[in-house]
Amino acid sequence: MKLNPDKFATESRKATKNFVLFKVLASVAIVFFGCLETNKPDRNIENSSSVNETASGEIIIEGEPAFQVSFKRDATFGDSEEVYFRFMGNISVDENNRVFISERNHIKVFDQDERFITSLGRQGRGPGEFNNFGGLQPKIAFGRLYAFDDVEQRINVYNLSNLEFEGTIPINSINWNYLPELEESRFENYFIAGDSLILAGLNEIGGTQTNRVSTRRYFYMDNKGKIISEEIFSHPDNGFYDGNGVPPPISPRSPVPKPSDRNSIIDVNEDGQIYWAWSEKIIIKVFDTTGSKLRTLIYPFENNLLDKEEVLEVFEYNPNLHQRAKNEDIPDTWPAMDYFFVDDENRIWISTISDNDDYFEWMVVSDKGAYLAKFKWKGIRKERHYSQREIKMVRNNYLYTKELNDETSQNEIVRYRIEFEESQ
Repeated sequence: MKLNPDKFATESRKATKNFVLFKVLASVAIVFFGCLETNKPDRNIENSSSVNETASGEIIIEGEPAFQVSFKRDATFGDSEEVYFRFMGNISVDENNRVFISERNHIKVFDQDERFITSLGRQGRGPGEFNNFGGLQPKIAFGRLYAFDDVEQRINVYNLSNLEFEGTIPINSINWNYLPELEESRFENYFIAGDSLILAGLNEIGGTQTNRVSTRRYFYMDNKGKIISEEIFSHPDNGFYDGNGVPPPISPRSPVPKPSDRNSIIDVNEDGQIYWAWSEKIIIKVFDTTGSKLRTLIYPFENNLLDKEEVLEVFEYNPNLHQRAKNEDIPDTWPAMDYFFVDDENRIWISTISDNDDYFEWMVVSDKGAYLAKFKWKGIRKERHYSQREIKMVRNNYLYTKELNDETSQNEIVRYRIEFEESQ
């Protein structure tokens, strides 16, 4: 069937308006029913810290954190007598604390007590199978698990209630090439924004191959793979490795990715709100589901000085890359942030680049700007352009990391219970 651009554009605008209306009504309902429960004790720790917001929506995070945070090792997920990992990739966790750990072509499922349950998918091109190149990135939302196959260009969807394959979302450029600004664009990343609704990020083809920075544009996509909205949000993208899956190969025509590079960082919470920052400073902008800015969180941070020779040393294994990196501009300081993510309670976990090469300094803030906690976690800043992120996610007040077992020399996922105590 031939696509009618005019009709499709009209339907897209209607779908977007309906989606936004739903979000607004849902927000009103939350406020209304929340008012009915004002007699209940509020257990949200962010309320223990006051926040001052300017009329322009800027919030300065200041002072000392309200809580001390500690982590108690609670469980380990990895190799055992009944399960073996050839490649341990990314993870996701559901509301029942089941852990979903990806390999290249399937996802292993564990219950909260570390017991292996089953595997989802296998290598192949049939329904529910994967022919993936890098590590799968499982995403959980609205009772389903989603995983993108970069070779087959499709998202496999599994039902969490029975762990059965539910269907496929095809990713096909025919669904956006009729838009002039997206004629030469490719699918790069996505977030689950609603039941059968995806916030899809598209980049211009070759944008980061010949230029330093391209633009990544976000649109809503339905479960048929069709773009159903106008542009929601966009941000600059220089192709910097985001710490998930496998780092892309370095093109002979593109700038050499270096640990000193600045980059975009983006996450989306369970309500569909968008969080974005450029890693130069700790300035996180929060947008609603339509792309309208809600607030800006600012933490004054002095970037640490950078030794340029120290950065170039990481390329000594390859004389060609070393020379190319040497010919490029290297700033005098490190970026402020390595990365951040938003947990299921809308707390923002920010990894800042410290003056030490053995760890990162972390901040935990509420999405309204309350400074909750700080801590240190091991990590090497000189490897941030190719190493997977050690802290993967926080859910149900557990922190999940990927760690190397010194005794077995195998990677494993370790779960820590998070404990907050009021600072004295």
